[in-house]
Amino acid sequence: MVPATCQLTARVFSRIFPPPFPELTLEVIKLQILLFLYGSCWGSFLAVVTSRHRHAESILWPASHCDTCHTPLRYWQLIPILSYLLVRGRCIKCTANIPPETFLMEIGCGLLTMIVTDGSQVSTYLLVTLWLAAAGCDQATLTFPGWISWTSLLLSGWHLALPLQLLGLLGFWLIQQLYHHWPSLPLGNGDAELLWCYGLSHSLNASAAWLLTACAAALVTASRAPHQPIAFVPYLTGSALLWWLWSTLITVP
Repeated sequence: MVPATCQLTARVFSRIFPPPFPELTLEVIKLQILLFLYGSCWGSFLAVVTSRHRHAESILWPASHCDTCHTPLRYWQLIPILSYLLVRGRCIKCTANIPPETFLMEIGCGLLTMIVTDGSQVSTYLLVTLWLAAAGCDQATLTFPGWISWTSLLLSGWHLALPLQLLGLLGFWLIQQLYHHWPSLPLGNGDAELLWCYGLSHSLNASAAWLLTACAAALVTASRAPHQPIAFVPYLTGSALLWWLWSTLITVP
């Protein structure tokens, strides 16, 4: 019954999405489900990163707990997506609302994993999803963990020639020196580091389009009082995600 249902789903999907989408088979569907599960687990970890940074806690300890009453979570409450649905988005002890961002991060990362079609896209996927965590941190605190910047540099430059890798390290060092002496620059040092990482692995035209999209979105949607800083990482992340999806799903090779 299940194989027949999967085959029927594959036929319907193939009719709705003609080539360049590949024809779905039972094996492909199984692989997509497995990728979704892996991605949702990764998204659950990134949600923890965001929550722990917001509350100034380590990502290693204490054990997972309710942010309101600090009750430790049981094993079944740690299952991505399913646990949120089982508890209906509330702590089972104090009934405080669980941030929906956790649920959305798990689903979003799971869906994004399903569009990774070859090994060359893995680094881009990891980069974009890490930036999603950075965006959540930046939105709440106007900061994000420094290790995300260094991991982004690694993901952006691992495939480059040695001179470009050294250039990437030099750029990071210059950014840190610049903000050490002039900490009140209009652009945050984390924003500058992400700009450098993206530009290191993309062409000038692609980087310009990405930055222009982020700036335009910020100008249109950001509401703030004069001289009040805004969280720019969410716009950089949204633009990077948009252009990645465009190149992966829309643009036909």
